[in-house]
Amino acid sequence: MMKEENPLKKLIAIVTALCLMLSAAAFAEGNAEFTVKEGITFGMTENEVTAGLNGIRFERDAEPTRIGVTFSEVETEHVTVNGLRADVRYLFYNDRLAAVNVDFDEHSNAYDQIRAVLTEAYGEPAALDAARLGNGVYAVDDDGRIEGLTECWISGDVMIILERDRDGDTDAHLIDLTAGYIG
Repeated sequence: MMKEENPLKKLIAIVTALCLMLSAAAFAEGNAEFTVKEGITFGMTENEVTAGLNGIRFERDAEPTRIGVTFSEVETEHVTVNGLRADVRYLFYNDRLAAVNVDFDEHSNAYDQIRAVLTEAYGEPAALDAARLGNGVYAVDDDGRIEGLTECWISGDVMIILERDRDGDTDAHLIDLTAGYIG
């Protein structure tokens, strides 16, 4: 197997394997920048992202935090991600895509399945360093607290956080570490 030299290409390959959302909502290829679903990239506006959803039903909302940051949000529901049902939220800060959250509906093996794929690609995960993430923790949970089992992988300017809470729910979060609210 040929090892890729660009860590973002490797990230995109992993996310592609994880997120085959109804063929149209898959995380897809890219070279120098992290790409979500057929050309949707971090930094795009909300209108650019919704245009790129190509007919997938979505809802718009706002997500205020305790630190005064408000994310606008575009959510798609009941899509298929790596063979599991999930809701996918695109979070925007100052009208720029800054994070993507995948909330898996199934309780069974979503965490272990996704962890295995990420570990194969990036090695053993690290415990989440909330200090490194700073205000970015609000892109994961709007109360600023992450509970349960949490591990992360970092590739370039993207952090992938895998979380399993006490109820057994599994969430995957992809965060642009260059977003303005982080720090």
